[in-house]
Amino acid sequence: MKLVINGQARKQEYFIDRNTVHIFNLVGDQIGFRFESDELRAVEQQGATDRFCKSPMPGTVTKVYKKVGDIAKKGESIVAMEAMKMELVIKAQFDCKIVKVNVREGDFVEASKPLVELEHV
Repeated sequence: MKLVINGQARKQEYFIDRNTVHIFNLVGDQIGFRFESDELRAVEQQGATDRFCKSPMPGTVTKVYKKVGDIAKKGESIVAMEAMKMELVIKAQFDCKIVKVNVREGDFVEASKPLVELEHV
């Protein structure tokens, strides 16, 4: 991605998760930009009923924070991955119970792979 700030162009690593673009600097710090519109809010509400935490991009699972039966509050870490030498932490988008964990630490996963199955609580 080419990012232009104050007239200076930079090449940045990024990934897109629904309506948020996550941009990473050289040391792996993450900045998220959220785009909002009525259409995007409708898509996000539909996504809030999604039963799976999915991999946002190909990478290696570095940590599984929750196990089957655990409760995760919205915003709590569920799985961490390393992709393009950066750590990505997948967090709960709503209060949920972990129904099934499909990955283990060290697994390589493709983009959009269901990592964990969830149930609303």
